[in-house]
Amino acid sequence: ITVLSADGSGALYASSTFVANNAADIQVVFYYIAAAGGMSNGAVTVVVPAGWPAPQGTAGTPAYTTLISCGSATIGFNGQTITVSGLTLAESDECLIDYGSNAGPNGVDAPSTAGVQIWQAQEKSTSGGTLTNLAPSPSIAVLSADGSGTLTTTTTNVAPSSAGNEINFTDTAAGDRKSVV
Repeated sequence: ITVLSADGSGALYASSTFVANNAADIQVVFYYIAAAGGMSNGAVTVVVPAGWPAPQGTAGTPAYTTLISCGSATIGFNGQTITVSGLTLAESDECLIDYGSNAGPNGVDAPSTAGVQIWQAQEKSTSGGTLTNLAPSPSIAVLSADGSGTLTTTTTNVAPSSAGNEINFTDTAAGDRKSVV
C-alpha cells in the first residue's frame, strides 16, 4: 500500500522574488516539489494576482503558460487560475509551471503598482482529494517606480565650518518601508 502525501503538501517556489514595476516581456517559473509520499493523478493550482495578465495556452502571445517535466499532466486556465491536473510525482520530484514561457512574445508585463503579491497555490495528492492551500504560497514583490519615495531630515540648520555634525536622513520607499542613512 502506497501512502501518498496529504492534500496541501509539497512546496511551490517562484524563480523571481521581485520584479521591477512595469517590467516587460518577463518569465516566471514556478517549481512545485512533491512532499514525502508523492502524489498520484493529483493537481496543483496557482492563482495569478490581479494586475498580471491572465495565463493562456497559445504560443507566440503574451502570458503563454506551459509545463516542464510534469510527465503526462495537463494544464488548463480559468481566468487568473492555472490548473495542472493528472499530476503524478514521487517524493521530491518537480513539476515546473512556465508563466510567460521563454519570455519575448510569450512573456508577461509586471504590474505598475508596487507591493508584495501572494500567488495563492493549492494541491491535492489524488484525483479524489480536496484542493488545499499550500503553506506558504510564493510571493513576488513588485518594486516601486524609479524616483519614488522621499528622503527627509529633521536637521534644518548647520553652523558654517562646524565639525562633528550628525545629520540623519529618513528614506521612505513606496510601501512605507523606512531606513535611516
